[in-house]
Amino acid sequence: MITISKIDFKNKTIDNVECSYGNVKDIKLSMVRNTFCVNVVYNDGESISTEVKKPKEDTIDNIIEVDLNNTQEEQMNISCSIEEEPKEEEQQHEVPNEEPKEEEQQHEAPKEEVELKELKEEQGQDKEPKMTIEELKEILTEKIEKRNTALSYYRTIKQAVDYFETYEIYALLQNEQEIIYFIEDRYKTSLSSISSKLCGVLKCYTVLNVESKLLKGRIQHFKTLLKVKQEADKEKVMDKKTIEEGEEILEHCKNEMDKLGEKIKNDIQLLNTWDITVQMYCVLKTYLDIGNLRGDEVVDMKILDTEDKINYINVKTNQIIIKNHKTEKSQGTRTIDIEDKKLLNILKKDWVNI
Repeated sequence: MITISKIDFKNKTIDNVECSYGNVKDIKLSMVRNTFCVNVVYNDGESISTEVKKPKEDTIDNIIEVDLNNTQEEQMNISCSIEEEPKEEEQQHEVPNEEPKEEEQQHEAPKEEVELKELKEEQGQDKEPKMTIEELKEILTEKIEKRNTALSYYRTIKQAVDYFETYEIYALLQNEQEIIYFIEDRYKTSLSSISSKLCGVLKCYTVLNVESKLLKGRIQHFKTLLKVKQEADKEKVMDKKTIEEGEEILEHCKNEMDKLGEKIKNDIQLLNTWDITVQMYCVLKTYLDIGNLRGDEVVDMKILDTEDKINYINVKTNQIIIKNHKTEKSQGTRTIDIEDKKLLNILKKDWVNI
């Protein structure tokens, strides 16, 4: 007879095991889920197994007796163990109870997504933004204080638009790496040009609130290269022109200006179309007789008879008004008087007095 005392199913423990026979080779005890198992092995190889189910109520069975029906009095070897079922098996049995909920959520989610998508479509939120190059030009001139800078950025992105033949700006800006390749190849002979052009492209990303992942790194790269080059250039011997060579260049420009002046005098119709001949004469006359002006001060300069916010030539007051220039914050608006009558008459398109 084997007596097992106090089986606690909740804590998976027993209090005591007693055996009154001696021909038992081994006794194995195990607990799998809610069943307590007893396996008795005899010396002759036979075995007897029995199971005890957990009662519906959490109680502790005080005594369980197992009759072995043997009378031999041999020394026995008893090994007792209470084995818990692996937690993975418990989870495998418990998961099915929760799976239906997850499946229900998976079936419900698409419905919510569809409803949200339909709502966005009704409100027009799901549509991708569209923008033309001219609309971008307006935004740049509005948000950038200096008009010349804004137009420079516009011309840079316009080059990319024409090259890639992508006329929708948001679609173009998705090809950030390709734009960088284009700029670097187009201006490969000038580090400063590459840096400034990439800055212009980055500004377009910024004003449109489009994320840029590559431009800042490339701009910094070329700024570093430019700095190294500038340091190297300082060590080189400056190749300056001699006074004699400078005078030769000046004399050549004056001769060319005189030739252009005679051509305009002989063909007054050139003024009607503002021919390149007229433009070149005015530029040479300005630089030779008035002074050296920066290129960005002359670009987009207008000829007017009234005041304006940009750089312009006032043919009524005979003055060049430069409002946008490099030192405008410290020097303010620059005013240059035009004293040459022939230049003034050409600017006024006064055919009689040219």
